[in-house]
Amino acid sequence: MSYLPSPFTGYFSRVDNTVVSGNQLLSYLTGGAIRQLEFDAAVHSPPALVTSGTPGTAPTVPQWMQASIGSLPVQCSTGATGFIYVGPDATSTAASWCAFFNLQSTNDVRVLRFHVESEVAGSTGITNGGTTLASVITQTNGNSAQSQGGSTNLFITSSTAGQQLSGVPGAERIVLVSANSVTSGSEVVVFNVLSNSL
Repeated sequence: MSYLPSPFTGYFSRVDNTVVSGNQLLSYLTGGAIRQLEFDAAVHSPPALVTSGTPGTAPTVPQWMQASIGSLPVQCSTGATGFIYVGPDATSTAASWCAFFNLQSTNDVRVLRFHVESEVAGSTGITNGGTTLASVITQTNGNSAQSQGGSTNLFITSSTAGQQLSGVPGAERIVLVSANSVTSGSEVVVFNVLSNSL
């Protein structure tokens, strides 16, 4: 039970058992209110994801959502190689990613965006924490032959603006998430870093 002020009398009215859908509430928003919400979403970026060494830092669900709808700021551990951890290289992990990103066929692709918040003396990669690439694959431009087992570079701070995997502040990297298999019990998910995306 709650009390709401009446727009006509200024007095409070009692409201019981009121259910309003999200769509109904959105229908009452004006163009200005919608633009304000978009502006707030654009300027109120979440704290940077500070990556760590092996196995790495696992982003939270809100951080994955930010990477999906906007761009997630990333900062590598100073003077080290940090990793974004996407879970162990296991079929069960791949199945979880298929469910999380709603990958229902091998034609489905999700786009994630990450950007450098501030330059640090290190680099950032994406890793499954292991030495194999069987069920949770990380790759660069479709190439799974990585320099480190189960990981691929996302940002390299020594690479200047315009170079592949540039790690200068503001550099943005696109990561495509897709499934090579959605068959139950043999799911395979791919995190493909587009190294020239700036």
